[in-house]
Amino acid sequence: MRIGQPLLFSSVVFVAFGLARGAGIGWGLIVAAPLLVAGVNLVARSDSHERVCAIEVGRHRWLRLLTMGGYSKNMFLATGVAEVALATVIGFWIAGR
Repeated sequence: MRIGQPLLFSSVVFVAFGLARGAGIGWGLIVAAPLLVAGVNLVARSDSHERVCAIEVGRHRWLRLLTMGGYSKNMFLATGVAEVALATVIGFWIAGR
């Protein structure tokens, strides 16, 4: 769950912000938009993310240890799909409150 932890943390922060500010479609979109954009970016550009990750992992030993050698295209794709799904659920949940 290397990528899941930051995703979970950011989701909790976004949901807390949305709940503190109130409900409605506007807040649902505001809270979910950053996650949705990030998820679409990861899905659409998973090839280039994989190449950049490989370059950076080659440059930094600490990053190689953190990522266990780097992320694959499939990992970026799966993370993007999870982010899009999570953003959709959060947006509709806040909008429907």
